[in-house]
Amino acid sequence: MNIAAIFADWGTTNRRAWAVDRAGSVLDRRQDDHGLLGVKDRAFETSFRDFVGNWLTQAPGTPILMAGMVGSKLGWREAPYVATPARFADLAQQMVELPPLDGHPIRIVPGLVCRASGTPDVMRGEETQLFGLWLQARTDRLCVLPGTHSKWAEIKGDGVAGFRTYMTGEVFANLSSTGTIAQLMRKDAPHDAGAFQRGLAASESQSAGGLLNRLFSARTLGLFAELPGEAIASYLSGLLIGAELREALSGGAPAQPIAVIGSARMNALYLEGLALMGAKAEAIDGDTLLRPALLELGRQSRLM
Repeated sequence: MNIAAIFADWGTTNRRAWAVDRAGSVLDRRQDDHGLLGVKDRAFETSFRDFVGNWLTQAPGTPILMAGMVGSKLGWREAPYVATPARFADLAQQMVELPPLDGHPIRIVPGLVCRASGTPDVMRGEETQLFGLWLQARTDRLCVLPGTHSKWAEIKGDGVAGFRTYMTGEVFANLSSTGTIAQLMRKDAPHDAGAFQRGLAASESQSAGGLLNRLFSARTLGLFAELPGEAIASYLSGLLIGAELREALSGGAPAQPIAVIGSARMNALYLEGLALMGAKAEAIDGDTLLRPALLELGRQSRLM
């Protein structure tokens, strides 16, 4: 293999790495569940060396570029946040340099911080995907990146103007794993489109306090057998995603389709919700954006 660089997406619970050639084409890939929480005693260097293995010896001196939570306070080395509005060029300029690993230079992409509401809001990893999207067409775009902490970000000009985080996925996970709603829920049930749409409809015109009230209906509908146990998760998902979408679009939907950047499963839920609310949207696989962005960051920083 003619490896020109090693790219890594190292998160809290999982990590992925790719050996790429000079054009960014994937020569080999690896993935495991040794995210930050799986690294004992902060032995990140040893852990990563074992993870990529013979890539290091096959391509002496090739650069390593990393994105994600590896640059957090809990990671290998903290990469300070870049304040928005931020140009994508700032990411390359403010990457953090680590001591070389067996002769391989290492850089970590910084995250972003936004203070639009007066309190800090942050992202790590998503900024690299947003850069990858911008590289495709270099146009303004409203984006949503569904996940544990869903991000709504505005690409404007040549950077990120601002963003907002919604803890939709984490709230769903917590309510689904413990408490009175979880007791009635069949967690291994397939997605129920009708129940999901019912949840979306129930989220309409709900304030934050109203949502707290409406969430209890996920319990009572099951309690009175008006919703079967296998449909409660989909209903709850519709309630939470619906509340997020309505708040995020409270100022109106943009004319250009919203970019929904995530996994196929999450993209499908958000596309369905946005369609029911009359918003145009386009699903984009997040994996297709990360590597082109890291490739460009490597070029801008003159590592490649």
